[in-house]
Amino acid sequence: MFLTHLHADHSGLALKFKNKYQGKVYCSQIDTDYINQMKHELYADRFVSTLKVMGMKPDFKFFETHPGLVYCVKGKLDTTIVKDEDKIDFGDYHFEVVDLSGHTPGQVGIYDREHKILFSGDHILNKITPNISFWEFKYEDILGTYLKNLDKVYNMDVNIIYAAHRGIIENPKRRIDELKNIMLIEMQKCMVY
Repeated sequence: MFLTHLHADHSGLALKFKNKYQGKVYCSQIDTDYINQMKHELYADRFVSTLKVMGMKPDFKFFETHPGLVYCVKGKLDTTIVKDEDKIDFGDYHFEVVDLSGHTPGQVGIYDREHKILFSGDHILNKITPNISFWEFKYEDILGTYLKNLDKVYNMDVNIIYAAHRGIIENPKRRIDELKNIMLIEMQKCMVY
């Protein structure tokens, strides 16, 4: 099992999968660390100060019902750690791990140069835009990181992206251009003159 990132809709069943099939679970170190922190109640408490900085009032019912906390891995998940440029062979496919951080601090994808395919997780989505949000102050410019990695994929020799959530992307350059235009429009709406 290859986890592109930490969100519970991608990682929530990873421990059950690993225990049942005794298989490897691949993930980046950063997102593995977050996965293993999310099961602790104190993880939610870390967001209280962030909410206050952003002018929001902490609502503890939010933490009790947030799907990312409700459906997260409930035990320690040991993963096989992968990083940018690591290799994973699977039959006739020879994948290279690609750093796609931005949606999460440690998001990764896998790319097969010969077949010109990329599994992007939530980095590039077909019908919706990925959520790029604040993680911690140590990730000062997560949106800039995301945009840099969009450019990285734009410059890769990719014919098809297998994205999460609704589909296959058969024209990656066009979709990346669409995402960048959408973000530009949204950023312009937020600008104060």
